[in-house]
Amino acid sequence: MSKKTLLILTILIAIVNFISVAYFSLFANRLIRLLTILFYFVLLFNFHQKYSKYVRLAFIPFIISSVLVFNYENVLFNCLTSLVKIVGYLLLFIIAIKKFNYSKTNKLIFIFFMFLALLNLYALSQLVHFVEHLNSDYPLHRYVIYTHGIVLLILCFFTGNANFTKPSKRTLYFSLMVFGFAFSDLSAVLAYYFDILPLSIFHRFLFVFSCYYSVRYIMTRDYPKVKNYLK
Repeated sequence: MSKKTLLILTILIAIVNFISVAYFSLFANRLIRLLTILFYFVLLFNFHQKYSKYVRLAFIPFIISSVLVFNYENVLFNCLTSLVKIVGYLLLFIIAIKKFNYSKTNKLIFIFFMFLALLNLYALSQLVHFVEHLNSDYPLHRYVIYTHGIVLLILCFFTGNANFTKPSKRTLYFSLMVFGFAFSDLSAVLAYYFDILPLSIFHRFLFVFSCYYSVRYIMTRDYPKVKNYLK
């Protein structure tokens, strides 16, 4: 499949997803989401590059979580959805950690990420406090949300570091994929608990965006260097 064909298909899939979020029933909306990730999962097997197996393996928990989300209103399934996703993010973390180079880490970037991490931890604590009032009978839920958020923060830090220390098309696509999934999860949680339709649409945009770049990451054969402006 060519890049142009992939892009056109992604635009069409994104449009279908937007329509499903805005107009379809909750079941149909979640079904479209499941079919979307299954489509990109199949595409991942058309290309075989370095670390591609970890991306394919990570998609398996993502697919399982897309099935579990059909019962997301049940707190048990809610927790399982996050726990299964964490497994997928840990598989992506293997790629990020292999690209990590502490000696080349830009200290300003490190400070910037730490600042963002503190802001996100504060926002996470506020979200957990709000969710606790809704599910006070399930104290485990708060720890699952904390773990999910912290794993994403760590993954984003190592991914961002790899993109700045070893800049290339592949690291850029990997970063777009990871950050897309991270903000997609955040948007989904906020949209669900605060019932904000624009956030639901934004979540689905980021979800399709990340699936697209997961394929772009694997289908990229060359390793062209990108100028590092942080040096």
